Amino acid sequence: MKKCYLFLALAAGLLLASCQNEPENQLKKGDFEDVELKADSYWTADTNDGINSFTSGDFTFESYKMVSDYGTYYYGFMVSNITNTEFKDYTDAYKSACGGPRAGKNYAIWNSSYSGGDAVLLAKATKVPGCYITNNVYAYNSMLNGDAYAKKFGADDWFLLTITGHNGEQM
Repeated sequence: MKKCYLFLALAAGLLLASCQNEPENQLKKGDFEDVELKADSYWTADTNDGINSFTSGDFTFESYKMVSDYGTYYYGFMVSNITNTEFKDYTDAYKSACGGPRAGKNYAIWNSSYSGGDAVLLAKATKVPGCYITNNVYAYNSMLNGDAYAKKFGADDWFLLTITGHNGEQM
């Protein structure tokens, strides 16, 4: 069975909402509604250290949990249904800058990592015609106002998202 790997590469967190797949008889779209969440909450990879995953439609999203002397950190993909866009602290990485998904209640969050858990695995090789992406509240506030990790964005600054598909083994 062929596996396709979709990697996201960038320095700050993003929100990924409703991967869409058309035409009919292709992969079942990943809309994250099949991930059960309490109202105004989010899911992280709490099961064990290392790479974990969840499935939505025919897409498997990897997530990485790392426990260290400094705390517990989550990278890769998580799921949220929080609609509040107010900025308070680091937990705002689990909020959409636009207040939620394009459709439905749930959306995926992605935080970059150096440890793994950044792949989206497809059930079969196919072309993915698109998905909806926006920043999370934490990244938006960092670009708007600057913080300890980045300066305030100016007129000539930009934010790049690179998505690369790989047919075969993980790179």
